[in-house]
Amino acid sequence: MGTPRETYSALLAERKQVWSAAVARHEQFGYLRLVLFAALAYVAWKTLYQAAWPAWYLLLPVGAFVVAALVHNRVLQRRDEAARSARYFERGLDRINRNWSGVGSDGLAWLPERHLYASDLDLFGRGNLFQWMNQARTRMGEKTLANWLLHPAPVQEVREREAAVRELAPDVALRERMYMVSEAVAASVHPEPLRRWAEAEPEMPPQSWRGLVIGWNAAFALGLATGFLTGFWSIALLVLTGMAGFGLWLRPRVLHALHAAEAAAAELEVFGAALAVFENRTFQAPKLQELTKALRADGAAPSARVRQLAKLAVWITSRDHPALRVIGPVMMLGTHLAFAADSWRAANGPLVGRWLSAMGEMEALLSLSAFAFENPELVWPEWADAPEPYFDGEALRHPLLDPARAVPNTLALSLADPFVLVSGSNMSGKSTFLRTLGLAVVMAHAGAPVAAQRLRLSRLVVGASISTHDSLQEGASRFFAEISRLRDILALAESGEPVLFLLDELLSGTNSRDRRMGAEGVLRGLRERGAIGLVTTHDLALAEVSQSRQVHFADSLLDGNIHFDYKMKPGVVPGSNALALMHALGLPVGEG
Repeated sequence: MGTPRETYSALLAERKQVWSAAVARHEQFGYLRLVLFAALAYVAWKTLYQAAWPAWYLLLPVGAFVVAALVHNRVLQRRDEAARSARYFERGLDRINRNWSGVGSDGLAWLPERHLYASDLDLFGRGNLFQWMNQARTRMGEKTLANWLLHPAPVQEVREREAAVRELAPDVALRERMYMVSEAVAASVHPEPLRRWAEAEPEMPPQSWRGLVIGWNAAFALGLATGFLTGFWSIALLVLTGMAGFGLWLRPRVLHALHAAEAAAAELEVFGAALAVFENRTFQAPKLQELTKALRADGAAPSARVRQLAKLAVWITSRDHPALRVIGPVMMLGTHLAFAADSWRAANGPLVGRWLSAMGEMEALLSLSAFAFENPELVWPEWADAPEPYFDGEALRHPLLDPARAVPNTLALSLADPFVLVSGSNMSGKSTFLRTLGLAVVMAHAGAPVAAQRLRLSRLVVGASISTHDSLQEGASRFFAEISRLRDILALAESGEPVLFLLDELLSGTNSRDRRMGAEGVLRGLRERGAIGLVTTHDLALAEVSQSRQVHFADSLLDGNIHFDYKMKPGVVPGSNALALMHALGLPVGEG
């Protein structure tokens, strides 16, 4: 296997070749079917109109036409599969070439109204991390991946995800196959209604009543036999009357049970095809073994269980056949099928939720494995087992920036050196660096590799105040939104969670005096609660109250233009570019 780009390019060329061959065969079969139709018309004229040939001669062109149609359908299926497969590798190459923005789900449906870092780190939305990572086609997969990004997992769980992702990363064929089948799942499976149906109370009376229905059938058969042998039909009529009354009483429940089971079977049949992709595979990673074990409860694979319901659905549909419309009510066929549907649900309903969850986890793991495969320059984090917060990153860069253009920076934080005050001029890279750290922590806890040369960290929960804004709906100013977020971050640290705080322009919405006093109190509270983190500021006076290590991002003015190197340097920034920037934009101010 070569580089990801070489691998995808080669496979794309193969799929396009298969597609081209299938298109050519499709055209050939189109002409062949025309020829066979003409041959059928000629043989029909010779046999039926002229009576020159035996009638059985018609079987030859009819048989040839049927065989050609079946083979043609397989050619069309191969053509469509090759097209979908080619689309998968084209999208993969787009991601490798960083042309993925705007393609696929942006994940905004999973963005909580209030969260400690989701909006600040730009996890969701066009061109953001979720859209880049996500390859799930179903709501279950998207929801699982979003939850992994929103809720940092314990280190043991992260290690299990990492092992699974590492094992899946080189398995391009498995991801391709899942992409092919999950397209149908995304279009036709509605997980929450399906879960509710599977876990709902039985529609029908207890299964013991099924013996009563069988007894009615046996009594009616005995009555019919008596009538045919003796001419005494009263028993049959009496039993039939009782059956009719019993059937009318149960009819609403029977119809509801049958319609619900038929709809569920249609969804589960598609869903079972997706589960079958990996239900019989053998994996080494404990996480993957756990998922496949969850699918094969009691030894039976989901696809086999779904086939049982699918066969039942065929019988339910067949009740519309004219013959069964006549004899079905006499046999109480619908009632038998409704009891059978309830019996299937009683045995398998509790497993459906497990199947849906397993599908979601597998899709999320496949998304992360593709992400790891397509970005081999990323590194796997090292985990410190110490309970106190710890972060040590070397050559960290923002993952959404082109690696060729992103400027790496190094930072270490621990309880021995918990705070860093980042000063710097406008547009120098302070906020981007905060997001870089936050995204590294979020990606690591989701089970993904990170954009760094090396990263060692403990379990951390990010608390960020970077892009808080006012809300007209809630009547909240930006300052109120910021102090509300600070309160939540302090409460999180108070709860004992290991917090990494990322605070951009701390308390910039108030006057200098209140800002200094407020900042001093917030930072003291975070320090006392064992949090680590960064604070950026334009206000150099905050350096006096921060009691922390200080770094800065600087700029230079060359030929009237401001230049940034985006490199973090020790100490407080020596000056500000605000006046120079305003002057460069033509505002009537003096040069700074």
